[in-house]
Amino acid sequence: MAAHPLRVRLLNLLRERGPSTASKLAELLGQSSGATSYHLRQLAAYGFVEDAGCGTGRERWWQATSARTDLDAATALPACRGNHREPPGDGRALAGRVLPRHRAAAALR
Repeated sequence: MAAHPLRVRLLNLLRERGPSTASKLAELLGQSSGATSYHLRQLAAYGFVEDAGCGTGRERWWQATSARTDLDAATALPACRGNHREPPGDGRALAGRVLPRHRAAAALR
C-alpha cells in the first residue's frame, strides 16, 4: 500500500520536516495538490499519517504517525512471505555497493 513512489516521498517529507498541507507538499514535490491530497488520504487510511489538528478552514495539516516503519516477515502480506533471500556470504560485498550510494543520497537531503 505505502510502496507507491509518491506516497513514500510524502511520508518521508512529513517525517523529516514535520506537519504540512497537501498544497505545500505538492509544491515541494512538483505534483498537483489533488494528487498529494489523494495519496495522503490513502496513507491515513492505513495509519501512516494523521490529521495534525492545526489547520484553519479548508486547510488540512498532516503529520506522520511514527518516525519510521519497520517491516518484517511476521507482518508481511501472505503473498510476500517466503520471498526473502539472504545475500550470499556475509553481506559485506552488498553493503560495500549499497552503503556509499545511500550515504551520497542522504548527503543531498
